[in-house]
Amino acid sequence: MIRLLLSLAIFAWPFGQLLQLTPVGNSLRFQLLDLLTVLLSLSLLVSSSARRKIAADPLFRPFALFVLAGAVSLIAAFLSGNCENLLFAELFLLRFISYLSVYFAFRLEGLGKY
Repeated sequence: MIRLLLSLAIFAWPFGQLLQLTPVGNSLRFQLLDLLTVLLSLSLLVSSSARRKIAADPLFRPFALFVLAGAVSLIAAFLSGNCENLLFAELFLLRFISYLSVYFAFRLEGLGKY
């Protein structure tokens, strides 16, 4: 499943904004790549062997610290009452996390060196 989602994500990547999914009457815009990478993230989280390999990756800790700093920043913005664009900021953090799954999927599928 991981290999299929990774292949679909690689195929959808060059199309970028052309494969945009916009809910009617909403200013949020999602790309097909976003959906594929979220599914890829979820499939990596379900697999316990994948979780162990990802946790052992040398870049896991710096990525986790960056995501933690982003989450703390979002919490600070919420507590300070600056909630104007908080939903968009949360979605960008979620997009960053889901795009990280592409890196980890490459590493798990043997396309990157472990």
